[in-house]
Amino acid sequence: MKKLKLRIATQNVKSLIKRKHREYLAKVEDSLSSNPKHFWSYHKAILYRRTSPSTIITYDGATAKTASEKANLFNQYFSSTFSHPSTDNAVNEVTSSHSFPLKTDMLLSNITLCVEEVSDCLNSLDTTKACGPDGIPSRLLKECCQQIAPSLCTIFNHSLICGRFPSEWKSANVTPVHKKNSKEPAENYRPISLLSISDVLYLDLAKAFDSVDHQILVEKLKCYGVAGRLLDWLTDYLNGRTQRVVIDGAVSQWVPVTSGVPQGSILGPLLFVIFINDLLEFIPNGTNTALFADDTKLHRNISSLTDCEGLQQALSNINIWSQQSNMKFNSTVPY
Repeated sequence: MKKLKLRIATQNVKSLIKRKHREYLAKVEDSLSSNPKHFWSYHKAILYRRTSPSTIITYDGATAKTASEKANLFNQYFSSTFSHPSTDNAVNEVTSSHSFPLKTDMLLSNITLCVEEVSDCLNSLDTTKACGPDGIPSRLLKECCQQIAPSLCTIFNHSLICGRFPSEWKSANVTPVHKKNSKEPAENYRPISLLSISDVLYLDLAKAFDSVDHQILVEKLKCYGVAGRLLDWLTDYLNGRTQRVVIDGAVSQWVPVTSGVPQGSILGPLLFVIFINDLLEFIPNGTNTALFADDTKLHRNISSLTDCEGLQQALSNINIWSQQSNMKFNSTVPY
């Protein structure tokens, strides 16, 4: 009798587990539209469980096996993608004050924050995000937003007035995220700090977010009317940055960040858009352009030799832009 009761109880538990699992999967499926983060978290968990990460990482003839070795090897690769201010005379001429004419009569030289704006930003923080190098959890900032907003507002406004960005906020923890092909080469990862007959050409800027020339970016900011203390603040925001790679609890050495815009930041995407925005001015009439992040698409209807020449002229103009902006296109991407 006891064995029979145990068998029945076991069957009931198994049936209950299966039913609850089906209900959970249905909830996950329904969450795609209402709560996509929940859906993709489940997807990522299943995918990670089925395809465990590589036990070794390789780069430039070196092989890393331990977490610490991987972190340093990743950081070695990520830092190798940074560009350095060009010493080429043509680029230096471009970065002179007369190379980029003003595109607006309006100037933006000062910004003042209020306590309510700071409090709203703190209250909107995502508490699931990991801590930065300062070790302060976002949940603490969010829960104490009303109490700390006045003090933080004073600090932020003082930073903007002085045109200086605190050096402690210029350091970033970087996480390697696999993007393509084999998981062993470090080159297949991207760093994340916490786009009749027709012809289409797809162009990809090589390591675009990491190779933005700071000096040229500052000159382009001036074109759009950024001036005064705000320009000083943004310039200081870009300079003197450092990063380290964090993987499996191990951290690499700190390395200087000599180019690029901080990925994972609020300002990063905005600064990158400002940097590439003038690319469209180099495209001749008749050729359509679509920009998405670091991907560029050129499209033109081809019905004559003149159309072919027009598309070729667009490519030549883009090459001029890339030289002036000290930005290279990725030759390994199929066009």
